[in-house]
Amino acid sequence: MNSGLAQSLSSIGLAAVTSGAILVLGRLAFNRSQYFGGYISIWALSVGYFVGCWVLFGIPTFPPGEGSYWLVWFLLAISLFGRMGQMRQVSWFHWILRGGTLSISIVLQFLQMPAHEWILCQGVYCIVGLVASCLFFWWAIEKLIERTTSIESVMVWLLYSIMIGLLVVFLGELRLGQGLAILASCLVILWIGTILGLRSINLKLLMPVVVIALSFPVQHMILNNEMTLVSAACLLVAPCASWAAVRWLDVRKAWLRILVLATVVTLVCGIAVAWSISHLSEGSY
Repeated sequence: MNSGLAQSLSSIGLAAVTSGAILVLGRLAFNRSQYFGGYISIWALSVGYFVGCWVLFGIPTFPPGEGSYWLVWFLLAISLFGRMGQMRQVSWFHWILRGGTLSISIVLQFLQMPAHEWILCQGVYCIVGLVASCLFFWWAIEKLIERTTSIESVMVWLLYSIMIGLLVVFLGELRLGQGLAILASCLVILWIGTILGLRSINLKLLMPVVVIALSFPVQHMILNNEMTLVSAACLLVAPCASWAAVRWLDVRKAWLRILVLATVVTLVCGIAVAWSISHLSEGSY
């Protein structure tokens, strides 16, 4: 077996094992703690992702030298402030907080670009547009959590990460694709946890980490002019389209709801992948 493939598989497996161990041990240690119990799922995702990236890429440097390392440290930082995802009434302050978090993630990537590739005015417009788009994506993920079960929501996140991973690999961003594979392995463990009914998996608290983790690769591809706007738009509306389809079709049976959600997410994200590949082959970027 190729050494690179073996290392990738080992990082994916170790990330999944780490996430699973944190879920199990956290449930045993903080089962009766309402405060710490809610953080178990965040730590399982963030620490599992960190360990997987550590095995694959080495210890992430700080300050990071490239965008993928920023994501590793940024997810760990967000996991310390996960309570911003659990809000009974989302006010303007909460949206400002979300916008600020997204702005930081975008600016961190923007600063990695060579200065000759952008003009300040264009950079500001690009950042504002990306923040607004990611806020819509955050809203779509929030509505997905509200209108679907935990099993269904995590399944959508998992499929979404897989489809974005395929897209970035096809577009030549192997490192981002490997990171998304590690993220998907952690989401598989969380999905199994929701199927088993683990109460420690709190989707509201997980939401900020998931939004950043899923939107970060798309931000990177757009900033580096490697993704068409049509593909980005498809990825943006995929979560929204999934729960809208279930609601419009008035699907009640659990297995049928999962089938509809999976089909819609795969179809919309598949359009994004196909569109980018076709335009890449035409050289029209």
